[in-house]
Amino acid sequence: MINLVIKDYTGQAYELAGRATLPRASSAKPYSSDSYSTFRVVARLPVAPDQWMQILNRVHQRLPDLHGTHPGEVYQVVAQAIMRGDLMLYQLPTLNASHALAGKKGVGLSIIKGPKPNSATDLIPEPIKTTDSARQLLDDLGISSDMFLAHLANENLFNAAQKNNALSEALQLLASGELLAYKIPLPPKAPPSKAVEYVAATTADRTVPLAPEVNRAVDKSVSENPGKIDVTALGTHKNSQSESDLSVFVYEEPTTREVALAKSEGSSSFHIQAREKLCRFFLESNGFSESQIANAIGDEVAGIDGGVDLTKPVEIMIFPPPDEMTQYVNSHGFPGNWFDPMSNQTPDALGLSAEGRTLTSFKVPCGKGLLSYSKPIVDNWTNPNNPVSTVGGGKQLFVNDTTKKTIISLNKIGI
Repeated sequence: MINLVIKDYTGQAYELAGRATLPRASSAKPYSSDSYSTFRVVARLPVAPDQWMQILNRVHQRLPDLHGTHPGEVYQVVAQAIMRGDLMLYQLPTLNASHALAGKKGVGLSIIKGPKPNSATDLIPEPIKTTDSARQLLDDLGISSDMFLAHLANENLFNAAQKNNALSEALQLLASGELLAYKIPLPPKAPPSKAVEYVAATTADRTVPLAPEVNRAVDKSVSENPGKIDVTALGTHKNSQSESDLSVFVYEEPTTREVALAKSEGSSSFHIQAREKLCRFFLESNGFSESQIANAIGDEVAGIDGGVDLTKPVEIMIFPPPDEMTQYVNSHGFPGNWFDPMSNQTPDALGLSAEGRTLTSFKVPCGKGLLSYSKPIVDNWTNPNNPVSTVGGGKQLFVNDTTKKTIISLNKIGI
């Protein structure tokens, strides 16, 4: 029996189980994607190749002789097992501020599917037994009924449409345990940004790595026996030795210096590396897959150009202002993740073909996004039969899926 909880270096948690093993958490969703993305997910999990081999043996997978081969071959075998369903990978919801309803006094509320709690956290869900106690919790945090229902809809937990008493039904889900609520500390509001004075790098400064840095929290037994895992312990309680061997990676945010460098003018290798690190931090911490990240910032190995020009400033932008942003949308009318924060730029400047697109203005909620400049690129996705070369150079804002869903709801798209 295999059942492990593993976190990658972004903090995203997964449950790994055999075909016949049910996940521990009710909120666990089977991971499903293309072979490329599945391979990349496997490769960034903190599991050594020999540990993967032992896990595959436990689920009775016939393995080729991979002794001494490149780790990528092992990751490919694991990815194929996941694609076939012989090894089950479940994605767990992230309990952090970016996925929480913002409340007052620096506390937010993260809501997930129950009744079994999230298996990747030591946090305890709020003890809600009645609809009155559920309502009291929302009132204590200053969360309005509309915000509560909109959040449930955006997270696909409850659809209030065509419900006679939607709020009562949603509160009953909390009271019955079908939904679980966790209190989440919110980060302090950032003070107004000040002008940044760029200080040139010195020999004492360390080079910013191209890949995200990781910290592995290991116990003494692991440090003395790197790469080893006690297979007999697999499938035991999550605090067992097997899972302390599969230690958690904590993704390191860009430093203040790196954030300032990414935002400043310049196209040195230090600037580009800082911008890539900032982009990756934003995209990975918001749950985007490796293939989506490649489409945003490029992947030289895979031959993907990406839409962000890393030779120009990149920063995390908090909005409003502006209260509205535009986007050139397709005929269906639904916005994507990329917006024009200036609302006055051409499709050509934004790296888009104008074919079949309509300029549309959207009201936007409070949020944050990745502000960058568009790279000169060939738009071969609007109409694959008519690729269009664009000049780029325009300012573009990339928002996460939660913000996009809120924009759709706020502007009543599709209703």
